[in-house]
Amino acid sequence: MRWPERHDRVWLRPDWPQWLRTPLPPAEAAALGDWLGAGLPLAGARNAPHDAADTVRLGLTLPGRRRLGVALGHAALARIAPPLALAEVLDSAPVSWRARARAVLDLAGFCGAGVQVQVYGSLSWQHLSGTAYVTPDSDLDLLLCIDGSGRSNGDILSLLAGLTALEGGTPRLDGELRLPDGSDVAWRELAARPPKLLVRSRSTLGFRPLAELLAPA
Repeated sequence: MRWPERHDRVWLRPDWPQWLRTPLPPAEAAALGDWLGAGLPLAGARNAPHDAADTVRLGLTLPGRRRLGVALGHAALARIAPPLALAEVLDSAPVSWRARARAVLDLAGFCGAGVQVQVYGSLSWQHLSGTAYVTPDSDLDLLLCIDGSGRSNGDILSLLAGLTALEGGTPRLDGELRLPDGSDVAWRELAARPPKLLVRSRSTLGFRPLAELLAPA
């Protein structure tokens, strides 16, 4: 089984507690057990520098923005799936969000078939659980994936320009652009085009030059 990327949906085996790297407080263990017992996934997170080679870090946000993190051995994983597509979760979004979400999908379609728009954060958790997560101050957290095959600066710059043009409405558009190597950069930061940007992956965190991020595949 592959390693989960950040924001991937990850389901665990029934014997997941035996693969814990560090004990969980009883209240957190109970909340996590209830969530997993309902057949719901966790989200892929970034590993810590000191983690063992076979450690996977996962996260869960409960209603009320209560966040749980867990470190397990890779053997605890049962299934991995990409983040939900924005198009899949439209019916779970507030009615006031839907026109803006469709505008993002239209933009992605205009930029090419290789652009995928996925979601994480409050709307994703709300869709997965059927429980209210989205609040009036929630952002729409996007994960924008561009097919690495033959991509050009124009693909990325057109997408960033379109997102910037959608600024100023509700919900606020936030999130990351996923690079072909699986690492992520905040799309707002990339749109500002500083000389270097902070880039995150499952196992790394560091600055990379703008020219490298925009280089054609």
